[in-house]
Amino acid sequence: MTPRGFSDGDEQMRELVAQVGRKLQEMGPQIVDDMTELLSTRVLGLDQDPQLVEMLHASIDGNVWTLGEP
Repeated sequence: MTPRGFSDGDEQMRELVAQVGRKLQEMGPQIVDDMTELLSTRVLGLDQDPQLVEMLHASIDGNVWTLGEP
């Protein structure tokens, strides 16, 4: 049943957005790892400092999960 004030199209859109959110949450750890690897190899010398790579990973992790928050 569609909530009062919403059309069937609105309800379908809400469900699609929820599906995308769930998929992003599932993929979150892989996204974080991939982005960390990509950036750490593209920024000259960054991959030579494990502490900086760890900080980069933490930063990306926080940003990815912030995007997924309701």
